[in-house]
Amino acid sequence: MRSKKDADINLETTIESIEARKKLQGDKKMLMLVDTRGVWQITSESRAYSTRKEVEDLTIAMALLPGSNITTILVANFFIKFNKPSVPTKLFKSEKKAIKWLNSFK
Repeated sequence: MRSKKDADINLETTIESIEARKKLQGDKKMLMLVDTRGVWQITSESRAYSTRKEVEDLTIAMALLPGSNITTILVANFFIKFNKPSVPTKLFKSEKKAIKWLNSFK
């Protein structure tokens, strides 16, 4: 999942994204590479919604790729430490390393 440049991710956009995933995936769990390198902001409501059981039931493991923006790195760390996703979730600087880690769950 790749976000638009300078995106402002709120609860509404997160729900829309999850609904699109449900349509594409059906009942199949998938590996998620969440590329937020272009994201400007992610609301706390959006982060909390992302850890709901019905959302995590779509995911095997999630790799977060926040890029070099210090704000998105802090938000990604905050998400892992305080929202505590129940699926394996890890922060990466390198897309290649993130994909390698995700593939270890196949």
